[in-house]
Amino acid sequence: MKKILLPIYLNHHNCDAIDYAVKFFKREVCEFYLLNTYSYNVQGLNAIQLLQADEDWYERPKLESQKRLGRLIKKYSYNSRNKNHSFHAISECNGLISGMKKIIKEVAIDIVVVASKDKVDKGINLYCKNTSLIIDEIRECPILVMPIATKHRRNAVFALVSDFKSEIAEEEIKGWYEIVKISNGSLKIVVSNSMSEMTIQQISNQTKVCYYLKTLTNNPVIVDYLRTASDIKEFANTHSNHIISLIDQKPDFLRKYGLGHSTITNLGPLSTSPLIALHQ
Repeated sequence: MKKILLPIYLNHHNCDAIDYAVKFFKREVCEFYLLNTYSYNVQGLNAIQLLQADEDWYERPKLESQKRLGRLIKKYSYNSRNKNHSFHAISECNGLISGMKKIIKEVAIDIVVVASKDKVDKGINLYCKNTSLIIDEIRECPILVMPIATKHRRNAVFALVSDFKSEIAEEEIKGWYEIVKISNGSLKIVVSNSMSEMTIQQISNQTKVCYYLKTLTNNPVIVDYLRTASDIKEFANTHSNHIISLIDQKPDFLRKYGLGHSTITNLGPLSTSPLIALHQ
């Protein structure tokens, strides 16, 4: 049984991520957990004002969260014709990342699915704050990030994109391949630099991944090469039936203290292709 976590933002949430996840996992026995975290706006209030706040002030965010989640659960439980799917609501007074980490651990979540609501800054497309936080901070399981209004594609090609400068753990590859099997998709490896510029270590790391994938599937493992890592977006834009899978390296010193982002966040959103963030 797969357990899927979907963070719900009440201020601008639409149902794209839920719809996509339901179709993506239609062949699987799944439990979908819809999580909304809320907090209290105490900015500008002093200690006396907080003590004098009535019960309605404390209950309002909780009730609003539970009410909206209840509507979503009712909608999907009522409309779902898949007997293998069940839907659960979780309302938490917590921060987004803290709440997600708590549920991932307690429920043993297999994958997070989030719709990417992007923003534009100085002409550059960037992930919105919540999506950036999830990609940067949630490392306990894979994250499936889908552009708004992306349609689920049958027989998608899952492209594992890496420069192979570091070795990829077999456990991570196996988990990724399980996602490929669920979607009944095909797979390929995409090296994010040219073949002629690969070092001996990069070639060795890539060969290990190819060999391990061949032990998991009877299908041939195709390998493509890009000129540079900056060509990933161009590759995604010209391969609309691909789901791009990227490896997020272990956070360095600066990133651990909130002074940097993952390479996936820095790459920015892919306009039409879903993205799976994996972790070293």
